[in-house]
Amino acid sequence: MDFPILYSRSYFSRKNVFKNTPKQVLAEVKLEMIKKEIASQPKAIGYHIAVNIGLQDEKALYKFLATYFDTTLTDLKNEIDQTSQIG
Repeated sequence: MDFPILYSRSYFSRKNVFKNTPKQVLAEVKLEMIKKEIASQPKAIGYHIAVNIGLQDEKALYKFLATYFDTTLTDLKNEIDQTSQIG
């Protein structure tokens, strides 16, 4: 694909082309991994979920959820529990 010369290099940054930065995409992937882990093991504690998705411990998991998604592990568990009861 040839682009006209009048565009600057920064115009085609990843965020402009893909609407999300790579960091945001990775955070969303980890969130999906957390949700799958909770769905497969509803009684799992935070430490086990964190280690299974590649975080250091439950504190890192709580910080990750609060920083990127403004939620808690308990809220996620409740959300997944409600959707599993409906479906």
